[in-house]
Amino acid sequence: MLKDLQEVPEELLKAKDGPTRIALTALLLAWPRGTDKPVYSYPDGSPTQNFQKSIDVVYPNRSSWSAAPRAGASCDVFVGTVIRTSGYDPDYPRGWDDQYEYLQASDRFVQVPYSGDLSTLQDGDIILYLRNSGRKHTCIFVEVDGKPYLAEAQIKKYFGYLNPGNKKVRQFSNKKILNVYRAAK
Repeated sequence: MLKDLQEVPEELLKAKDGPTRIALTALLLAWPRGTDKPVYSYPDGSPTQNFQKSIDVVYPNRSSWSAAPRAGASCDVFVGTVIRTSGYDPDYPRGWDDQYEYLQASDRFVQVPYSGDLSTLQDGDIILYLRNSGRKHTCIFVEVDGKPYLAEAQIKKYFGYLNPGNKKVRQFSNKKILNVYRAAK
């Protein structure tokens, strides 16, 4: 699958461990930092070509997913596409609830503690949280030039992009549920 994408970094093709593969794939499929917001905003923006190719392969029957195929990827579809495309876990589900249950039961991922300290997060960590309001979200933590970002999407709002994570990641600690999972090496 990776060989079909544009400009796959050599380090991704050589990467053996799960966290590195997931982080590099997230960077490959998301719009890069510094991209103008209109490029990745719904409805006028679009996904990257790499993301479009990947989602067409990993979720070929998504036409029955209500708004998701028309409105851009939801957060869970973006994360699922990244993980499946990376080759680390071809069975990774879509849907926040299914992902939450899967990660808790999977031996491919381990839950890591997170207390609001960014230094405990690593490239490729998967973050799932449930706000007190009931809204759910998932994203992937990545570092670019030593700075934290969240590779994420939001249905009917954003296609996959890199959100500067300094402030947002620190605010996670006030969520009702916040779990961080790391691919087992």
